[in-house]
Amino acid sequence: MANPFSLPFQFNNQSISEWLGHFKSAGVIVTGQEINGVLTVLNREHAKIEVPLLQLVLMRLTPVVLYLAEFLQKTIITKPQQAKTAQMSCHILQCMAFLHGYLAKQVTDNSQKVLHANYALQITGIAFQHYAISYERPPGELWEGMSKCYQLALHANLLDVPVEKPLPGLQVVATIALALKRNLLFCLASPYRFKQQKIQQLFAFCTQHSKLVTFVQPGSSMEYVFCWDYQASDSFQPVYAKPEQLPEKFVLFHAYDLLQAEQAAQSPDIDGQQLTSYFNYYDELLAGSKFSLSKPYVFVSGFVQIFEFFERHVRDYGISTANPPPSPKNLNFSDLDLTTDKASKKQGMNKVASSEIWEVSQDDTENIKLKFGAIKLVSTAQPLFFVAEAMQLKLAVGDVFVGYDIALKPKLGLVHCVDIKLNGKIQKSVVEICIGKVSVLSQSSSIINHQALLLENEAGKELFLADGKYALGAILKYDEKDLRLEKVVSMSPKYIRYVVTVCQ
Repeated sequence: MANPFSLPFQFNNQSISEWLGHFKSAGVIVTGQEINGVLTVLNREHAKIEVPLLQLVLMRLTPVVLYLAEFLQKTIITKPQQAKTAQMSCHILQCMAFLHGYLAKQVTDNSQKVLHANYALQITGIAFQHYAISYERPPGELWEGMSKCYQLALHANLLDVPVEKPLPGLQVVATIALALKRNLLFCLASPYRFKQQKIQQLFAFCTQHSKLVTFVQPGSSMEYVFCWDYQASDSFQPVYAKPEQLPEKFVLFHAYDLLQAEQAAQSPDIDGQQLTSYFNYYDELLAGSKFSLSKPYVFVSGFVQIFEFFERHVRDYGISTANPPPSPKNLNFSDLDLTTDKASKKQGMNKVASSEIWEVSQDDTENIKLKFGAIKLVSTAQPLFFVAEAMQLKLAVGDVFVGYDIALKPKLGLVHCVDIKLNGKIQKSVVEICIGKVSVLSQSSSIINHQALLLENEAGKELFLADGKYALGAILKYDEKDLRLEKVVSMSPKYIRYVVTVCQ
């Protein structure tokens, strides 16, 4: 077939081989740029190319991309200032994963469906690794592609069918199910908290131990079950602890065999205790909290409630005594009745608000009732982590909340697990209390006021965002200051957390 797409080769083996031969003496970056250009064209024009011809090209390029990805990964680590290299590497893998996923749907032979779906998922996993090493949020398209491959394999009963003669480097997780499990395990382990070399080791660990992950049915009584919401491709983190209310489309799984075998603790490269805490709901912290006096707090949960709480009650990093919320002085957990702030009309601003210009109803922006809960925090062996007993309001894994004690200084908290074994009035969970001053940033001049939480301490500044898609290096303009996004620290279903610097 002639080449109508300005590709540097014709759709035949000889032409592709001649083109690939030019890279023997080329550098990694130049080779990456050429491969990236070709994959960009194929990604754009894939529907116009006959399936056998696209297969031919893709099967020739896949081993080259896998080989190239290893060298680009080293460049990302050794030369972190070259942000474009990281972007190129991630884009190459994303394009390759998409094209294999597309072919998995187009081919009719089941063995070819298995091959392309498996390769799509394996390359997606490698892309997740590259995004983590770059401390960048992976795009929703990768999660969407995973979802399509899973559904295709599920409906065709191909999840556990192995790939025939997989490529070197793709042999360990050679079924669709194993590739999925590796990806889910890696994302669940929150790789962004590690340094780059540890992220590499974590990915290798998840690859080797993917067979110890088990898919389970909704009615299972197994503890420590996790959920992948495969419709939530735009979520910051669609993999999380099993919630009380399951999403519409989900996969449940557990890593109990991994815990039982204590494989993580035996790994020479990964801190087993730190890793397995993500797979057992921080059970060792829940069971082994220190004997100490608990600290009572009042709290509000969720971005909307936090923003409203700061608007009404917080001035200069402290809670205003002129307009105090419920007091934590005499919290009685046996007979608790915290008041709820009624919605009140906000004071007028000195300048015209964008809501007035665009005729947004005031009722829509002001009718927010503050709901307060009570919480007791007990110290654990892990600094900044506490076992929390909450009443009035329920917390969910991934929630962000703000609490305050009698010192009337707001503190930012993150929910890492909820004890699913407890049913009753008191909810038990493991939370992290962040050190530093927390404040709300606003964009009052924008049509939509995308507020955010800023945490400031001696280590630097971190920004918590509830929505939006941003690239590293992006500058977010707020009324208070302009901030540059430097790297992702962590993600949950409810927020994404960035290290930021102030733009001068």
